[in-house]
Amino acid sequence: MVIPIGTFVKFFEEMTREDIQEAGGKAANLGELTQAGFNVPPGFCVLADSLHHHLEKNDLQPKINGIVAGFDYEDYAIIEGKTNEIRDLIISAPIPADLLRELTDSIDKLTGPDQVFVAVRSSVAVKGLPISSFPGMMDTF
Repeated sequence: MVIPIGTFVKFFEEMTREDIQEAGGKAANLGELTQAGFNVPPGFCVLADSLHHHLEKNDLQPKINGIVAGFDYEDYAIIEGKTNEIRDLIISAPIPADLLRELTDSIDKLTGPDQVFVAVRSSVAVKGLPISSFPGMMDTF
C-alpha cells in the first residue's frame, strides 16, 4: 500500500478548525491564526492517524488489548502500571519508515543553519468527541 505524502503531518498554514478531530484544538487554532496573518512561529502537527499507523505496523493492538483486559478499574495503582506498560510498548516500537521519513522531512523544512531546535507540544485529537482540550495532561519538550 502506497501512503501519500502529507498523510501523517500537516503544516499550520494548511490547517483550519476543521482539522480539530485529526490534529487537536491547539494545532487547529494555530492553523487558523497562521492563515489569518498572525505572527505564529512555523510548525506542523503530527496527525492522529500517525498513532494508528504506528500501532498497526508494529502489531501492537493485540498486545494493548491483552493489557487492557487485565485492568482493575477499582485500583488506581494497577491502572497506572498497566497504562505505563502500554506507553512503553508504543515508545519502544520502531517508528515506521514512511512516518519517520515524513517527520524528518517536515523537521528539515523548519530548521537550518541558524535554526536547529524545535519545540514539541501536545495537541490532543479525539475523534468523535467534542472535547479537544486536555490542559496539563501532556508534556512539552
